[in-house]
Amino acid sequence: MKVYMVGGAIRDKLLGIKIRDKDWLVVGSTYINMINMGYKPIGNFFPVFVNPKTKEEYALARTEKKQSIGYNGFYCDFNSLISLEEDLFRRDLTINSIAMDKYGKYYDPYNGIKDIQHRVIRHVSNYFMDDPLRLLRVARFYSYLLNFNFCIHIDTWKLIKKIVINGELIYITPERIWIEFKKVLENKNIYFFFSVLNNCNAINIIFPEIKSIFTNIKIKYYCFLIFKNIDYLNCDIYVKFIFFCFFFNYTIFSKKYFIYSDFILKNVKNFCLKFKLPNKFFFYFKKIFLVIKLILNFNNKNKYNFLLDIFYELDIWRNFNIIFKLLNILYILKIFNFIDNNLIYFLENNLFNLCKLLKNLKINNFIDLNNINTKDIRQKIYKLRLLILKKNLI
Repeated sequence: MKVYMVGGAIRDKLLGIKIRDKDWLVVGSTYINMINMGYKPIGNFFPVFVNPKTKEEYALARTEKKQSIGYNGFYCDFNSLISLEEDLFRRDLTINSIAMDKYGKYYDPYNGIKDIQHRVIRHVSNYFMDDPLRLLRVARFYSYLLNFNFCIHIDTWKLIKKIVINGELIYITPERIWIEFKKVLENKNIYFFFSVLNNCNAINIIFPEIKSIFTNIKIKYYCFLIFKNIDYLNCDIYVKFIFFCFFFNYTIFSKKYFIYSDFILKNVKNFCLKFKLPNKFFFYFKKIFLVIKLILNFNNKNKYNFLLDIFYELDIWRNFNIIFKLLNILYILKIFNFIDNNLIYFLENNLFNLCKLLKNLKINNFIDLNNINTKDIRQKIYKLRLLILKKNLI
């Protein structure tokens, strides 16, 4: 039995990128042997295991043969005679088809190291197009490696377009699309992921919600600039998702967008349900969306109530960190003059400190909560917080 480090860890090591996850390939072993050695199987009789100590994945060398439509329609052979070269041949890209043994020796039968040196994203073989998910992976790797000046090889582009023409993209489950998209959101250059999907005519199938971005030059440019600034601010995945949703069939640069709040929120909720996203994604979108709607209806005569209404809408008493997301979003909106700059300056200079002050406020020190009904408690707490705002507002 021989064990090799494979895939993205090798690629990132050669590029000088910090390795986040290590994947291991086992040659010359069997499913039963792995179980007997204490490795925990993933799924039902599938040749991938988790090392109980390191929590890293170990996969038996395997070959795959397409039998039916979609990315699940493969026969998988993982007998102990499958060689290292055979396993690497089944992989998607040459830059992901490099192995390294425990002595640090590289095994590169498909010239992945050369393609890394030449900054080329290239398929290993024409079997590439058997798996429609690989289109998404190429788009993801392009955005991930853009800062290293990688380009997609022209022959790989041809295969990507064939995948679209063959119509197999519709068989990728929403859950699997989300796994790839989440990885995109966790990195930079998100716009270029969408750009690849658009250039091969896949965006209408994968993300029809944002297809209008690429039909309008102005919106396309705004989208590019927004995600560029998101990268600059190093925003978290939820802020990126919020801006992604802002482009659903509308333009964020139209205030009418926020008038139809019920319709917009329904669209985003349906998207989250379709892709089975964790509840936090819709939660943060809804909170931020409604706060921006408040901001757009700002009345200078009631700035204290206005600020307090924002804090209540965000529910900062239980979700303090959401204020950082809002500040990031306001900073980006300021760049495009979507909200009055004086108002954003006012918010940027008050939101965080006042939010922190109100969150840490000990209500019991000011109000006797005994023998008082719920409605009165809420009113008294609101008035107390309002008083604190008036005393501390810049």
